Amino acid sequence: MLAAAATLLALVLAEASLRLAAPRLAPRRGQPVIVPGGEGGPLYRLAPGTSFREEWDGDPLGALPPGAALSYEIDAAGYRSGAAAGIPTALLVMGDSFTFGEGVRVPDRFTERLAASSRDVLAGAGIYNAGVPGWSTMDEVAVLPELLAARRPRAVLIVAQPNDAVPIAHAQRRDGGDLLALPGAGGLRLLALLRAPGAARATEEWYRSYWLGANRRFGDGLGVALQVAAEECARAGARLGVACFPLLHRLDDLPLADVHAELSRKCRVAGIPYLDLGAAFAGRDEAALWVHPTDHHPNAAAHGIAAAALRPFVTELLR
Repeated sequence: MLAAAATLLALVLAEASLRLAAPRLAPRRGQPVIVPGGEGGPLYRLAPGTSFREEWDGDPLGALPPGAALSYEIDAAGYRSGAAAGIPTALLVMGDSFTFGEGVRVPDRFTERLAASSRDVLAGAGIYNAGVPGWSTMDEVAVLPELLAARRPRAVLIVAQPNDAVPIAHAQRRDGGDLLALPGAGGLRLLALLRAPGAARATEEWYRSYWLGANRRFGDGLGVALQVAAEECARAGARLGVACFPLLHRLDDLPLADVHAELSRKCRVAGIPYLDLGAAFAGRDEAALWVHPTDHHPNAAAHGIAAAALRPFVTELLR
């Protein structure tokens, strides 16, 4: 009984210490205004000409704008394009929340940094950011023809991620969540800490199954979509490239490197130039690149790393 009591006391003290060392953090608040994507289009779109605000529970990593809140302005076409909406487009960049810049001011995104450092090859034109949170490569390819017609870019860059083959409905139904937006720290902290490594490995395997496992038909569908994108760009006279942005998770060993390799193979089959951004992030402290402990989107520092790695690739696409 004394041993059991001592063990219980030790667990209570450990739980209390964790709660003192790691205050409870809430997940991000705020959602964009969306509209249905329409027949033959993406699942949904950002409502044109709207704005929305997101707020975080403080800024413990020192990565967010003042007040740990950010407002997003959506242009008349339904994108967070910034100043690039009003000038000719040299490079059209498509992607999801990483490209959109979740938690990052417009000037700090990798697209704006690329534009600032690539004026020599942009020749008076700009880089139009068509990232939409939650979109997959299939959504992006669905809107590619209209963007090619409207923006007439010289080149197109699709920025993919290991979660791109996962349908959004599957992600919404998954009890374990994903590796990007984590739930707030509720319940027993000690139990959550003990479960975390196993939960992370399970999520890695879940992602992997959509490329190399039981759900690989979705990854194969993404490969077909990339071939369609290559054909659309060729007809429009634009060069197409694909870059893979790693999830900011276990950068010491990049556990989803085999997913990156599978995406590389699909691009090779489709004849699309490919850049793996994993090498630029390998070995870094992932927490230093998050916008918030419960929100693992890339912060301004991570966008700077991506921009530097992308510049030679983009320069070649625009030649």
